[in-house]
Amino acid sequence: AQVVGWPPVRSYRMNALKSCTYVKVAVDGAPYLRKVDLEMYDSYQQLLESLEKMFTCFTI
Repeated sequence: AQVVGWPPVRSYRMNALKSCTYVKVAVDGAPYLRKVDLEMYDSYQQLLESLEKMFTCFTI
């Protein structure tokens, strides 16, 4: 398989990641991570409001 991009990643893995819209979100001091689907939000403001609700005890 051909190695593409940086860091070097196999092409099949690179293609699999293109369809992924989930990211893991962490806040300093929070003992856990959240997985967020970025396609659910139309703007950065909507994403920020959602994160504020998820992490109410922590400062974003």
